Amino acid sequence: MKSFIFLLLATSLLTTGCESTRDSKANPLNWFGGSKKEVKKNDAEGALIPKKKLAMFRMKKDAVYLGQPIDKLSTLVVDEVPGGLLIQVTGMAQKTGFYNGQLIPLDSADPTVRDYRFDIIQPADTAG
Repeated sequence: MKSFIFLLLATSLLTTGCESTRDSKANPLNWFGGSKKEVKKNDAEGALIPKKKLAMFRMKKDAVYLGQPIDKLSTLVVDEVPGGLLIQVTGMAQKTGFYNGQLIPLDSADPTVRDYRFDIIQPADTAG
């Protein structure tokens, strides 16, 4: 009995240091393709904002965005990230309570330049 426990302990200690078995064919978790990584082909599949939102049994239609241009831009930061640029914009409105700011793409005559408008939604109680 002591030799069996010693053998079991020795094999478990020896195999815990073997990290190469993780990717080998001897690992039963790899027998049916369990450790394969999927590579996304285009950026549309990995977009941060989905195109349509799923409801319980149907696709919801996109709501119309009722934003208006903000009064003053206070900061504009453009960071280079893998796959493109990250644009961070902060603006100041005349009153408090505005929400859901979005950068709306505009048409540009030059294809190398992208124009955006920073819009926000005015709360219903301050309309007017």
